[in-house]
Amino acid sequence: MGEENFIGEDPELTELLDDNSGWLVPGRHFVEMEDIYREFVSFTLDWDRRTIWLGLQQLLEHAKQLFPSGRLLLAGTFVSKQAGPCDAVEVAIVPDEPSAVELWTDAEEHRFQLCSSLHDVIVGSLGADYFEVLHPFGGRIESYFVVPDDVEQMTMWMGGVTLPTGQEILGHRGVLEVEW
Repeated sequence: MGEENFIGEDPELTELLDDNSGWLVPGRHFVEMEDIYREFVSFTLDWDRRTIWLGLQQLLEHAKQLFPSGRLLLAGTFVSKQAGPCDAVEVAIVPDEPSAVELWTDAEEHRFQLCSSLHDVIVGSLGADYFEVLHPFGGRIESYFVVPDDVEQMTMWMGGVTLPTGQEILGHRGVLEVEW
């Protein structure tokens, strides 16, 4: 796995961005939410970035209420200096104690499902429309539930790049990590 870095101290977040591509350098980089806002949101009036930021804040608050501690892993165009609209940010929700789900009430489980990307969904109230994937927060966040043992593998996958030839290079880009 790539090197782990701590943002907000030394080096600065901007130093973790590749000058040529605008993507995060490979590895998992620890940050605070304020660092993400300062680097990727505060400088722009871009509707996409501001909407994603609001969704991320809500997702983090939901995660904090459902799990005593954990982290979010973030990847995608939102955490880059790519021009144009942002794709849905990829977020892995990694609770320190995943077994906490066994103690959830039905309401807590439902609240978590509202924060998670759902696959193969049929929405009856819309005339039985089928969605291959339904992303939360207006489709601006693609979220996954990940157990701590799978963080390294998830970091590699989230930092992966698919070349025009179809070849995949895992871990080619960096991933941000926010703890609570």
